[in-house]
Amino acid sequence: MVFSVEPAEQHGRLGERSTPDGQRRPSILVVSIYVIASKSSEGFPRTIWEAIVHSLPVVATRVGLIPDFVQDAALIVEPNSTRELAGALRDILHNPAKRRGMIKRGRELAATVTLEQQTEVMVQRLKSWARIPQ
Repeated sequence: MVFSVEPAEQHGRLGERSTPDGQRRPSILVVSIYVIASKSSEGFPRTIWEAIVHSLPVVATRVGLIPDFVQDAALIVEPNSTRELAGALRDILHNPAKRRGMIKRGRELAATVTLEQQTEVMVQRLKSWARIPQ
């Protein structure tokens, strides 16, 4: 679910394209908030990671590994709670400082979850499990 879609040119991102009638239109849209409202358990939806990497504030449900992964870089609501979902959206829309903080924490989280870092973590765990000296 995506809320508050605006032309990218309002944010100084990317270019424009020409329409068949010769008018200029934004070539991409900017999404202000990303919401994933899962009802059932899932590991970790890649779309949340993509939203965080693209500096979008995220609202997600408390299912699977989502809360463990996103930590405080996203707002987490209970599944099937329209009240919590509405409250989280209001909070992000009406609290710019909170929104900026979530985006900042998302960037920090993204910087720690690289292929190289995750590979090193996995190698260290495997060595530990196999009792191989570090």
